[in-house]
Amino acid sequence: MCRARTSQTLTTMSNLAATLYLQGDLKGARELQEQVLEESVVFRRGTSSHTDGDDNLAATLKGLGDLTATRKLQNKSRDSPASVG
Repeated sequence: MCRARTSQTLTTMSNLAATLYLQGDLKGARELQEQVLEESVVFRRGTSSHTDGDDNLAATLKGLGDLTATRKLQNKSRDSPASVG
């Protein structure tokens, strides 16, 4: 897997994932969104705060019918320090 190193690269990857989603390629969107989330954590030096990418991936998981993974991601996002208070 290629490692994204800049916020611009992550934004581009996220935009491509959104395009794949809109074109109906939910599996492709999911793979790319998961990469973006992983790289975002690395880019932010290990912090795990809620991002728009979490919401995008949750929508894709829901579209794929993976409600268990959707709920797990939403709970993780809700419990993150950035979303509290």
